[in-house]
Amino acid sequence: QMSAIYSVDESEGLIPPYSNKTVKVFFQPQKIGHINLPMYFRMRGSTKPPLEVTLCGISQGPIVTLEPKNSTINFGKTLVLTLVEKKIKLNNESLIPAPFKITIRGKNSPFSVDC
Repeated sequence: QMSAIYSVDESEGLIPPYSNKTVKVFFQPQKIGHINLPMYFRMRGSTKPPLEVTLCGISQGPIVTLEPKNSTINFGKTLVLTLVEKKIKLNNESLIPAPFKITIRGKNSPFSVDC
C-alpha cells in the first residue's frame, strides 16, 4: 500500500522573468505514521538535475472517545448470578471510519461483549 497520494494543481507552466509562481501541493495520507516522499521539479531545457523537495507529515488515525469518560463502569452492588447490563458509548470524532475490537481478559472470563 502506498504511504500517501500527492499531486499538484499545475504540473507544468511558465515563470516569467524576475517573478515567481505558486503551485498548490495536495497530500492525502494512506497509512498512519510518519511519511516522507520526494517530489521533483525539472526545468525544461536545463541539463541540471531536478530540484528535489521532500513532502513530510505525520498522519493520525481516528479520534475515539468513550462515555463514561472516567473509563470506569460501576456495577455497584449486584446479586450473585444476576445479569446486569451497562453500556459504553464509543464516539468517533473523525472524518474517517474507526474500526475497533474489544477484548476481555482471559479466554475463560465470565464477561462477554456483544457488538
